[in-house]
Amino acid sequence: MQRCISQVSDTVSNMHYHVKCQHTNSGANANVYIIVNTFIYRYRFLNSGLWAGRASAATRLLTAVVKQVTESTAGMKTNDQELVSDMYIKRQHNISLDFYARVFQCMHETGSKPLPDCNPWKHMRESGGVWKNEFTQTTPAVFHFNGGGKKHHLEMEARAWYKQKIDSAADIEHVYSTKLRFNGKMREYRDICPKHLERTASLSGRENRPRQRKG
Repeated sequence: MQRCISQVSDTVSNMHYHVKCQHTNSGANANVYIIVNTFIYRYRFLNSGLWAGRASAATRLLTAVVKQVTESTAGMKTNDQELVSDMYIKRQHNISLDFYARVFQCMHETGSKPLPDCNPWKHMRESGGVWKNEFTQTTPAVFHFNGGGKKHHLEMEARAWYKQKIDSAADIEHVYSTKLRFNGKMREYRDICPKHLERTASLSGRENRPRQRKG
């Protein structure tokens, strides 16, 4: 974890809004909802898709999650985001949330009650290949195109600073030949995301082909 983010936290997670209203159980077994200033903390719900922390803290957190999953009657269908949200509410594992999207930015839009209307896309502005959240006045380092946010992925990547150059044949092959573990098998990136580089190149207004040498 980056200690500059929080001096009291072991893990940092992105604030998001695509999750049930957070609650704790009182002695009467009633739901007690967390009320947070919606203007100051626009991104105030935990999203388990993006997080960072020290290896020791991550081990403790993941061990606790796996334990609850194995003990749950739902098994592998257990919602890990709900589990971690409950841990945060109970102040377990010293979890801190990135309220201002200084590190993480989720791009999913919400609007259905009881969740607040929040569309991160409206907050984002690009300048010089760098995306800035004008609501929080921060430049997130990592973007998570979860849920409906996937529709913004290619356009935002096409305008990123590292897409401003034309890829060489070696660059393209290096990316496509990279192997990833996907569904338990090692597969090349070209099999998982075919034509990805070409699609982002077309959106950025350039052709994704090697530079032509001038004679």
